[in-house]
Amino acid sequence: MTRSHNFYPNGIYHFLSNLAFENKLSVKEVETILLRREIENLGFVCDHSNVNYSKTTHEPYCFDCWTRLVTIKPPTYFKGKIVKSGEYWPIETFLDKFYKEQSTRESKFEHEI
Repeated sequence: MTRSHNFYPNGIYHFLSNLAFENKLSVKEVETILLRREIENLGFVCDHSNVNYSKTTHEPYCFDCWTRLVTIKPPTYFKGKIVKSGEYWPIETFLDKFYKEQSTRESKFEHEI
């Protein structure tokens, strides 16, 4: 596997850094959230079936697209083997909240006109 280095112009990096600090995330996670949102518009679909757990926080995430997940129904184990897989949903990101707030503002504006 090759190492990739992402170098951004100072203005873009400072914006990403401030956004990450405000939302208590890493810059890499902010990059991934923005990238995922854009490639979904181009047709990328992930069913979040490949679930893994973080080593530090032990929270679930999708291994294919790095989306943080919340456990709705935990997996069922019998003798150390998964008998029935769990149910997971993606956590709402800062970008989801932003677009939801923007759409409610637009709908309010349309009603006022």
